[in-house]
Amino acid sequence: MALRLAIGKDGLGLELARPAAVGPIDAVELTVRLPQVRFPFDVSGGVGKFRHKRGELERLAIEIDERRIARWAEAKLRGLVDAGPCVVTVDARAFGATVSVRSGVRALAFEVAAVPTRDDVAIVVHAARGAHLAEPATALALRATAALLGEDAVREGARFVVSRPAEKLARRLLPEAGARAPGGDDVRLAGCGESDGVVFALFTRGGAVAQVPDAATLAHEAAQLARDGDDARVAGDYERARALDLAALERAPRHPEIARRIAEIDAHVGGRAEAALATLRDASATMLGLLAGKLL
Repeated sequence: MALRLAIGKDGLGLELARPAAVGPIDAVELTVRLPQVRFPFDVSGGVGKFRHKRGELERLAIEIDERRIARWAEAKLRGLVDAGPCVVTVDARAFGATVSVRSGVRALAFEVAAVPTRDDVAIVVHAARGAHLAEPATALALRATAALLGEDAVREGARFVVSRPAEKLARRLLPEAGARAPGGDDVRLAGCGESDGVVFALFTRGGAVAQVPDAATLAHEAAQLARDGDDARVAGDYERARALDLAALERAPRHPEIARRIAEIDAHVGGRAEAALATLRDASATMLGLLAGKLL
């Protein structure tokens, strides 16, 4: 990774000389301000003269190619839905993606939404569905997301909170170039978009948090409602998960996402098909895949 000096009206800083990779993510722009370096300053020593200075992250732009991250994910998700290798497909969009995992006759698909909250970003899993799965789809989707995010995120039900993601990326990049890791206070996700299968995201210091699509907001709210049930689901305690989901449904009657969670447990356990179908009908749940057919 290569750095160069950046001289602006606010003083001196460091920036990427060319894009740099962190796993499946490309950092295409990174600017670190050096607040302790004041005018006038001597730049004859180049980057080497200032790389030991403690900087503050000002701006970070990243790109994620859906094809590249899908290939990277295949090794992480091997054995998830069936023994052996799998094929992963990612259909990216602004603030989210559809992820599918196929192995043999078994297939899993689920949605992820990125919801920024000040310095953090929550990756929310929702609308899980599949075919010929040995476990409920939501449980597998949560396990898949945990495998992909690893220690970079803390799971809270179906929310995976990545604290200060821009700072974490900068702290991986700068030391590789021999520079001190920067601080990252008040750096927020300011924007996100997608073009030709590549998602781009911009983090800036002190700006407004990006506005997310309504679907992402609704998924985030559902994840908060169903948090306790999802924790039980991940632990494999499906009876307790169902009871907690029913309690959540009382707080949010006819909620389609919570109804889907209940129905997939009933389809997995068996003997509750009529109750599950009634729950889905009452909630007008959609995107059911083969779940409704299996219950029928």
